[in-house]
Amino acid sequence: MADIDLLVRPAVAARTAELLVSLGFCESGATWKERVFAAVDESAPAECGEHSDNSVKIELHERICEKLPWRITDASDFIFPARPHPGLNAYPSNGALMHHLLLHAAGSMAFRGLRILQLHDMALLADRMSASDWDEIAVSNAEGAQMWWAFPPLELLSRYYESKVPARVLEVVHDECSYFLRALAMRKSLVEVSYSHLWVEAFPGIEWSQSIPELLAFAASRVRPSAEHLAHRNRVAITQTWARDDKWSSMSQGRRIFRWLTSRQIRPMTMHTISAAFSQGE
Repeated sequence: MADIDLLVRPAVAARTAELLVSLGFCESGATWKERVFAAVDESAPAECGEHSDNSVKIELHERICEKLPWRITDASDFIFPARPHPGLNAYPSNGALMHHLLLHAAGSMAFRGLRILQLHDMALLADRMSASDWDEIAVSNAEGAQMWWAFPPLELLSRYYESKVPARVLEVVHDECSYFLRALAMRKSLVEVSYSHLWVEAFPGIEWSQSIPELLAFAASRVRPSAEHLAHRNRVAITQTWARDDKWSSMSQGRRIFRWLTSRQIRPMTMHTISAAFSQGE
């Protein structure tokens, strides 16, 4: 795997970070979602794809959440064990694990980054889920958890893996999802919500907005990114091979907006992967 994700309570996050540093890791970056720790002697012989000799990163999370597309949707309460014990803790149930996979898939779909591996993982888990596991999805929605975001990934899963999602569960999340998002989700293919989508969009995922103020806030954040977002963008442009090789990654915000208005920009990560695939075949 490319990285290891650790979920801890906020109260012990600082101590966990100290532990990781003592094990030979250093903090290489942080976002609203996670803190990333890389090995001090980090190496990456394979710049594209997985390789057994690549150093493993550790991502430290204090919550399980996604931005959809502006509002932070938090599912931590469904995933943290009720009675945690020292060491690694399993998910409370298969329903809790599916809750996590669905939220992660929703976040990926909103920003055109879904992988077929994510759908396949959900399909494998669906085979192991009992009626009570599925009830955790349907009942939590009915009790006010507002799992409106679950319909697009569940609908896509049911389309590519037939009979994996109980009709009653799909009906519950269908009714909670807004008409506009629901209509778009039912029309989009895996290609359109994955890294196979070729073009940079000015407002990716804006259809996931749940209100006019949220829509406007998201649009404003895309036109005028925060200092935190710009710092993360600059860090990616320096550290990621796919970003270093493309002018778009280091382009100013003004020039990006001009490009949005005058032409179509190919996604750097997508083209890097395509180029790497062709070069390996030579």
